Amino acid sequence: MSDAETRKPYSKYYYEGAKSPAPETMAQIVWGAPMDPADALLPDQVDALLEPGYLPRESGYCVLPNGVGYAAALTKMPGVTPQANNWWGPWHEQEDLRYKLWCPGSHIRVGPSWAQENVGMGLEDFYFVGRMNPALFGFDLRRVAQQDDIVLIRGSNGLIKPADGSPADRPLPVVVMHYVRKTPEGIEYRSRFWVGLHFLNGKPVVLLKAGERISEERAYGLANHCAHEMATLAYLLPRLYPEFGGTER
Repeated sequence: MSDAETRKPYSKYYYEGAKSPAPETMAQIVWGAPMDPADALLPDQVDALLEPGYLPRESGYCVLPNGVGYAAALTKMPGVTPQANNWWGPWHEQEDLRYKLWCPGSHIRVGPSWAQENVGMGLEDFYFVGRMNPALFGFDLRRVAQQDDIVLIRGSNGLIKPADGSPADRPLPVVVMHYVRKTPEGIEYRSRFWVGLHFLNGKPVVLLKAGERISEERAYGLANHCAHEMATLAYLLPRLYPEFGGTER
């Protein structure tokens, strides 16, 4: 951190480091043990998240038969209110230190629709192409309106590039989606990533070249990183929001 960052009242949380995910989550995210693609949530089946309970696999990673990389992580956040979660989004995007708190050592810089982080493949720039609402993800809006436990469904199409400016064949397309719902204890994040496609007009479109496949390493890295950053957020929000919610300190 810079000297100016160390003087921020929330810099103390940076030194606490990233938190460990729940053991039951990490038992499903093990390098060399990808999930069966049949248990993955396909991008044209997102309405399955609207069903009560949980899917057969809420955490894990694999490469789908069409070459798209898939990653998922479930994070329970007891003591976190919807208000705290909704405050977090715009608050953490305002400066690098706030982004660093979210996953110390992996999150580096943040800006409008852009972030720099290491999700297991070295330092990379993630560019987010607009916020996605449920309709753009292809959800049945009538069913969404009937759910009283949804906090939000958010995410975006994105592009991944090496942060060091090294040559790349092209930016790698990715979709990030977080389905957040209330629980008796607080909220939970059901996070999903698809690498190699974008959603266009509510439909997933694969953007890989013929025969191209996303590496298993990248799919694992996304699942592992998401589990750690969300576990850290579950720790931070009950502390940050009471102290800094509604302030610009």
